Amino acid sequence: MSLEFGIVYRSNESIGVMPSKTDVDLLSAELTKYKHSDATARNDAKMILSIYELRKLNSEESGCDIFGYRTWWLSKDTSTMRVANNVFGDRYQASCYMRPDFLYNYISLVSITARKSPTCFHPE
Repeated sequence: MSLEFGIVYRSNESIGVMPSKTDVDLLSAELTKYKHSDATARNDAKMILSIYELRKLNSEESGCDIFGYRTWWLSKDTSTMRVANNVFGDRYQASCYMRPDFLYNYISLVSITARKSPTCFHPE
């Protein structure tokens, strides 16, 4: 995926994103009720809060609908968002999830369209 679509791993530190320790602690404490381990709860809390921090850093949150976001969490998890809404209220209204099956279907359809039409839009 890296060669084909330019997807690369970047650490929070390398992009200047650090979710609030207080927020991570609050969310992970609540997530421990729903996750298999404390480590999973803490990791999921950091992940979802990092996604929202990155969207904020890149000005993705203001005035755009769900299709305007560039930053997503590729996951089938839904409990973390539900718990985050319970803990933080309306602070994080837009979902940050992209389901793997959606991405798979998108890649498949773009590939088919690209083969049929030389003028197909290719993301850069």
